[in-house]
Amino acid sequence: MRKQIFILIFFMGFFCVGYGQVETKLFPAKNALQQTTHIRNHPRTTKIRKMPSFNSQKMLDEDTQNEGLDVPFRFGKGFDMNITLTDGEWTDEENGRLWSMAFQSEGAYSINFVFNDFYLPDSAELYIVNSEGTMLYGPVTSKMERLIRKN
Repeated sequence: MRKQIFILIFFMGFFCVGYGQVETKLFPAKNALQQTTHIRNHPRTTKIRKMPSFNSQKMLDEDTQNEGLDVPFRFGKGFDMNITLTDGEWTDEENGRLWSMAFQSEGAYSINFVFNDFYLPDSAELYIVNSEGTMLYGPVTSKMERLIRKN
């Protein structure tokens, strides 16, 4: 199974009113991008970062052997990556600029992201959308990012 996640950062003048957990919305009709007006017509990115391959069956076998032992639950395989603004694809939009990039992991059930040394300008928003268009995570804003840095 091939999973791709699209990350879209918007350098537009949209602001978030609330704080707290970022909402993840599900769209069974596969129209997640159509729900966000400023990315509605954005074409899919050609910049794809492929995760290193690994033996998922070996990991599942190891997890089975560790059942009942005092071992923390493992929910995935971690990969350290250094992504910069030059790694993605920039598109000029009417209200600003759009940065996008896709991530692919062969055989993965899902892809999760942990951000370190992460910065968003005041007018930017981060969205994460799956390739099927059934899930939209975001927006993450600079206000939320600053709250995370304080903690």
